[in-house]
Amino acid sequence: MAAATSNFWANASATSDPKRAFRFKVTMTNTGMLWYAKKINRPTFTLTEAKHDFMNHSFYWPSRTEWNEVSMTLVDPMEPDMASTLSEFIKVGKWALPSTPTAKMTSPSKKAMQDAIGSVQITLIDEDGEAKEKWTLMNAWIKEIEFSELDYSSDDLTEITVKLRYDWAQLEAGSKTYFSTGV
Repeated sequence: MAAATSNFWANASATSDPKRAFRFKVTMTNTGMLWYAKKINRPTFTLTEAKHDFMNHSFYWPSRTEWNEVSMTLVDPMEPDMASTLSEFIKVGKWALPSTPTAKMTSPSKKAMQDAIGSVQITLIDEDGEAKEKWTLMNAWIKEIEFSELDYSSDDLTEITVKLRYDWAQLEAGSKTYFSTGV
């Protein structure tokens, strides 16, 4: 490690701040930047394990990579109305309520839902607004939408929590790309 980064807190001549939790933006290519995104977690993954028993011993190896859901909290502005926008994403995903008990029922289409929201990107920015870390959720679709509770005794803003499922995430940091296909 370089001397400038090996002891950040003791180095008064550091050229920039560390990454800060409040410096981020979320973008869906079909809706643009979500300025009302209040909170989002970065992608995480788990390496599963394979176990092999031999005589009275157990041996473990890393196995599959499983990417975990991303949860995003949005403030529900009047314009654009996110409750209706998110509901439209589900509708475009080809999910439909049956009109009669014998009507043909449909299931959501992953491809149609991916096309509706487009690419989802989480970008960490520095104090000048420059991108320092960009995550792209590959093949993302909306798994869950939770609308906040309404309460006469509260003056809080209404929120919507959206859980996104995706196949993997690509990370771009500096000039390098990680978790990209073919790597």
